[in-house]
Amino acid sequence: MEKRGDFVINIAIIIVIVTLLFLIIWQSVKISRENKISDETETGLVQENLTITAEGTANITEGTGINETDNINETSANETEEINAENIPNPTGSVTFISREDSTGEYFCNKTANPVHAVKVYTYKIINGTKNLSEDYIESSKIKVCDDYNNETVTRGVTYIIEWVWDAVDKVDGYRVYQYFYLNTNVSRNYNDSQDIKTNRFLDTGLDLWG
Repeated sequence: MEKRGDFVINIAIIIVIVTLLFLIIWQSVKISRENKISDETETGLVQENLTITAEGTANITEGTGINETDNINETSANETEEINAENIPNPTGSVTFISREDSTGEYFCNKTANPVHAVKVYTYKIINGTKNLSEDYIESSKIKVCDDYNNETVTRGVTYIIEWVWDAVDKVDGYRVYQYFYLNTNVSRNYNDSQDIKTNRFLDTGLDLWG
């Protein structure tokens, strides 16, 4: 009976030891799993933070690019404005004229007085409040209006006006017309007087218009 009792006791001890070992191993595995999950979570957070940081950097870079582009555009606009100030579209073609008898006109010719007329035409653009003229101009021929009338009309004398006409130019704000006039040494103008107009037609009614 004593041997059988000892055997039972030994079995119980073994069961207790196995149970303890099982609990110890299970606890170790549990702790190991918790540590692994914690590490993975921390790693995920770090990667997420890295992703957010990368996106933030990309956004900053993208924003910087936009600003740089804006600066480039502004610079280009300023450069274009400066270039336009120096290279305003020049007038093209020729200047023609139409003379008409008109009692209200100040010009007069007859057999002894036959004035000479001419004009130069520039284009202009208004930049920063200043009128900037084109580099080149077009010029009419010098005309004597009385040569266009018959002898009878010239004999009695003609009071007239002149309409100057030239080709319209795109992308300009207007035209500056300079006058040439010669009657005699006391009554002459050599492109010193001018008029600024918006259209490509100018009605020249007399010297007072230019004074």
